[in-house]
Amino acid sequence: MHVDFIIVGQGICGTWLSWFLMQAKKTFVIIDNADTESASRMAAGVINRSAGKRFVADAASEMHIAFAKNSYLAFQTFFNTNIIDAIKVQQFFTDAENEENFTKKIVTENVHLDLQNYETNEIAFNYARNKIGIINNCYKIDLLKFMNCIKQIAMKNKKYFLETFDYNNLKIENNIVNYKNITASKIIFAEGAKAINNPFLHNVHFKNSKGEALIVRIENMTPSLIYKHKHMLVPIGENLFWVGASMSWLFEHENISSAFYAETEKWLQTFLKIPFTIVKHIASIRPTLVNRKPIAAIHTEHLQIGILNGMGAKACSLAPFYAKQLVEQMIK
Repeated sequence: MHVDFIIVGQGICGTWLSWFLMQAKKTFVIIDNADTESASRMAAGVINRSAGKRFVADAASEMHIAFAKNSYLAFQTFFNTNIIDAIKVQQFFTDAENEENFTKKIVTENVHLDLQNYETNEIAFNYARNKIGIINNCYKIDLLKFMNCIKQIAMKNKKYFLETFDYNNLKIENNIVNYKNITASKIIFAEGAKAINNPFLHNVHFKNSKGEALIVRIENMTPSLIYKHKHMLVPIGENLFWVGASMSWLFEHENISSAFYAETEKWLQTFLKIPFTIVKHIASIRPTLVNRKPIAAIHTEHLQIGILNGMGAKACSLAPFYAKQLVEQMIK
């Protein structure tokens, strides 16, 4: 079998690469091990316009979000299925400094932020401050549906291979990529955290991080908002909320930890007035680089190899832009 591209990994990055290659009329196969605990499949799917303690949203972030929004809308129109929804984030301030930083950003630069009085008779939360912040024009992405759209079309065309990629079987000879019984003009690695073990990418300085979250059932909570205090509560359907996430650069193992479970359960008990039930505890390793910046590049020695990685916690907003940039570079 000969194709234009081999894509290794079908998380958020691999899915966007597939989409832009489709738009460019290029043929491809996807090789993916369908890891159910990958960062893409564990993520909440949130595009938040204001992040961090100081609610920073620079021009580059706004450009990435605008591009992402248009890309998701085009994607859902093509597949005739809903994958992106506008949503607001209610920001519950942790202290006076947190509120002051938010208020300053409203005045100086961020048109997407607002401040409103907090209704003290709110039945859901224990919250002592008089104001809450509102972050407008955020988005919630149905990541599993999004990724499944590309998977299904690739499977239908017999271009999806469910397997762990074997680096030993990859050969590049006479400008042709050979992998088992597949030949291609180019190959792109979009394998997320697994890229840290890729022998073709030994010059890329990975520093993966670990994230954990809880899936919690909460009755009588508005499912059309994201709630943010110490953690985020993100609605994911049927009275279920994704609660998290942690980020750790130093971790002993990839599995769930009792410390995160206990700390987050205690926070929920303190923050919520209403009952909740913990349904599931999840953990994943995020693909990040030492400089915490994404990489969308062509290999310096093998021009047939591309890499798209390092999106970290902002993959939903960053991956469309960088996938398009890399595809354009590689089809020149």
